[in-house]
Amino acid sequence: MLTSPRSIPSPSNLQVEPRLDPHHQDHLVICSLKPLHSVRSPVTYQQQLTQFGVCVKQDHPDLGQKALEQRLPFASTYLREASFSATVIKAKQRNRLCLEKSLITAVASLSPRLTKIISEAQCTVGGDFDFNPAPSDPSVDLLLVAGGVGINPSYSTLLHTASLLHLNQASGGRDYKIGSAHLCYSAKNTQELLFKSSIIKACGEFPDKLSCDLHVTQQSTDVDLHLQPFINRGRITEEELQAHVDPQRTLCFLCGPRPMIEALSKTLMDFGLPKDRILFEKWW
Repeated sequence: MLTSPRSIPSPSNLQVEPRLDPHHQDHLVICSLKPLHSVRSPVTYQQQLTQFGVCVKQDHPDLGQKALEQRLPFASTYLREASFSATVIKAKQRNRLCLEKSLITAVASLSPRLTKIISEAQCTVGGDFDFNPAPSDPSVDLLLVAGGVGINPSYSTLLHTASLLHLNQASGGRDYKIGSAHLCYSAKNTQELLFKSSIIKACGEFPDKLSCDLHVTQQSTDVDLHLQPFINRGRITEEELQAHVDPQRTLCFLCGPRPMIEALSKTLMDFGLPKDRILFEKWW
């Protein structure tokens, strides 16, 4: 088991006692006694092994090579540990690395049991979140549901829809068949409602096509006046979702914490929305 990155010593800070054979020890004594002005390299009496090897290599190639060989194994080990410390393979406590299973999977010649590995995974990434209609595609009504930082893909989809509406506006409605888009977005408080100003602005540009309901679940201060028309206290409700679900036209995108996604997926299917029209992105 590797310790935390802070406890991994850099080889440049280690004082290593080199183990040299008698032949090289004699060279070391000779070099140490040799007047400094007669040595072309700037050798000092107190130097780390790597620095010593580089400095004396011109005058004593064998001794310099031996010094570097003594040091190289430490450098390779340090770089490997430092590299793993920069990865995201961390324990839940995030204060030390637990790499046994990950390293075995990476270097073993046997095929891993992926089902078992996935069952013990601390993070899952996946989904089918994509909205990129062609001009010939029939129009759909989008229902975008986001929780916390799950707003990112929904926000991108909302802005993409706004861009398509601008194109349609410029072409007189000949380019794309765009339906409506409604965003339900929940966070702890208004400070954590990311992109709220841009979301409200986009909805204001196309009020007949784009709309939003912003929810706060732990708001402890007064809501700013300009946000009040869009803010709802409490979680996203079933009634709100049902008002924007048409089993024939609605395409729903979900992104948020796992319990939220699972609960809302079941609710939407209870409303008659087909499973293949409920798309999601998961990052838990």
